[in-house]
Amino acid sequence: MKKIVLIFLLCPVFIVFSQDYLAKNEYYYGIANRLNMLVIEEPAVEEMTMGVAFKIGTFHESTLQHGFCYLFSQGLIQEITNILKYRVLEFEKNPDFFKISAAVSADRTLVSVTGQPKHLDVFLNAFYTALSNPVSEAETRAAMRKSNTELLVQSTDTFYRLRNLIEQHLWTSEYHKRSIMVEWNEDDAADVTARLAEFQLQYLCPRNSLLILKGNVRQNVVYNKFKDLYINWQRCILNPYSKFPSPSYKMLLNSCQVKDVNEQTNQPFFLSAYQAPTTFEDRKANLCLLLLSALMKAPGTQLHSILKDSCRLASFYLENEIGKHINQLLIGVTPEPGHLAEGYACFRHVFSKLTDSIYLNENELALAKEQMIQDFRKIKSNTSEHVNLAGKYWASYSLNYYSTFEDSINAITTVQMEKAITKYLNEKHSANGLSIGQEVSKSSGVEKVFSATGVTIRDYRLNFLENTAKFTSAAEDSVFNSLVQFLKINPKLNVKVNGVAHKSELTQITDKAMVEWVRTLDNYILNPPSLLTKKKFRLDVYRSLTIIKKLTEAGIEIDRIFGTGQLRKESKDAKKSQFVYCSQMVS
Repeated sequence: MKKIVLIFLLCPVFIVFSQDYLAKNEYYYGIANRLNMLVIEEPAVEEMTMGVAFKIGTFHESTLQHGFCYLFSQGLIQEITNILKYRVLEFEKNPDFFKISAAVSADRTLVSVTGQPKHLDVFLNAFYTALSNPVSEAETRAAMRKSNTELLVQSTDTFYRLRNLIEQHLWTSEYHKRSIMVEWNEDDAADVTARLAEFQLQYLCPRNSLLILKGNVRQNVVYNKFKDLYINWQRCILNPYSKFPSPSYKMLLNSCQVKDVNEQTNQPFFLSAYQAPTTFEDRKANLCLLLLSALMKAPGTQLHSILKDSCRLASFYLENEIGKHINQLLIGVTPEPGHLAEGYACFRHVFSKLTDSIYLNENELALAKEQMIQDFRKIKSNTSEHVNLAGKYWASYSLNYYSTFEDSINAITTVQMEKAITKYLNEKHSANGLSIGQEVSKSSGVEKVFSATGVTIRDYRLNFLENTAKFTSAAEDSVFNSLVQFLKINPKLNVKVNGVAHKSELTQITDKAMVEWVRTLDNYILNPPSLLTKKKFRLDVYRSLTIIKKLTEAGIEIDRIFGTGQLRKESKDAKKSQFVYCSQMVS
């Protein structure tokens, strides 16, 4: 028995994992420091890609660590590049000899390099050296400069500008955790480098990492080199799974709209963002929404045809990030020139009917599934994209999620699609945005279907001229139009219209047309009922009724609106008590 125990203790410090769901040419390994590796043999390809994926992204960064994943990824790229330049002569002569990329998201960080299979040893050593050593101060400083430069470029990019605007509304106080880059002061480089080194030892370490290699390589050769070299990479000093913070994002209480008037926008476009299901909480719904994206994209589907031909949209897409802890759906729509207002209105109408059988039936889903699987296989046919794909799914769910992807997509039913669309689109609030130039905005008529709104109903206040229910200026018309838009994009919200007047104003208003309109309403109640007489109205009530009537004429259902009035006398300035304000009614 002692001999058996001794033999066990002397076994090599590595493990070969069997993965039931991996393809025959895919091999998954682990070693004693908890580092994993995936090798994908592909003799037919000329290139080889090596990458590393980390189960950490901006979601896990604390306030003092904000931007560290980006700094680390850029430092890693610099270190690997320097080693390759030193070891490979072709790289020195041709900077494009290797393709190097990095990507950071809410819950993952990926870095990959593509080159020739003959440089396998160089790749393995370059990654090991870069991963096992802290990012230097010079590399940190260079990464800071790149972050500042990219932020400056993004500030002038119309897409990034609008996306950032709507994400600020969608994620509120936690928006900063979705920001990959931050603006740095290079004078802080030494302090940041020290804190980044500690961050690296805690989270960007073996237990939280997966090395991925694809190309014309032999897995047994790679494995032997891998275990001999990477066993020396220092273990994580913390258990990342017990130290990562819990999700703290708040639900969006109301849908809202923002407008970025930007003369750099050549062709106006719309974006809508939703808080989406994660792979941790609702994997099936996550797959359904990925399939919805394919349904929009596939040329043969009714949804694609109607959006393209009937709605006159030049482009449209749905992007599902895929995240384990936090996820976002982003919908982009660009109407054809000259069809801005009607194109967007048509799109919103179609999207509200997604669960109709014309869009969701077995034939339509079959076309979408075929499109999605083709796209998935196309990604896997590209060496570098395949490595990044495997790393993304490993970090944001599991390798089995990646390995069983096609079978899981084929198993989705119309009933599951209906549930996912209803729960995460129809019943979810969204942040919506429009990027448009000033002149186009004035002439397009887009205000009729899209205008900037407040974040909550309490943002709305309409001011009146003394003794009347007439707006003080044309600016109030824009506020009213915004209120209409707010109520239309929040169809389940009921509003209380509170009319206010000062006691020094006229207390009685005669309006026969208003009396006749009120009498047409079945069982409409003002609070208190005594505020409404047969032929005359108190001014505060009259102001409330004026807005209520205008709302119904704009298409808002009367049963969603409640009216009341209030006379004020405490203010010496009567103009401060000549308005209507809105509040939400809780049913």
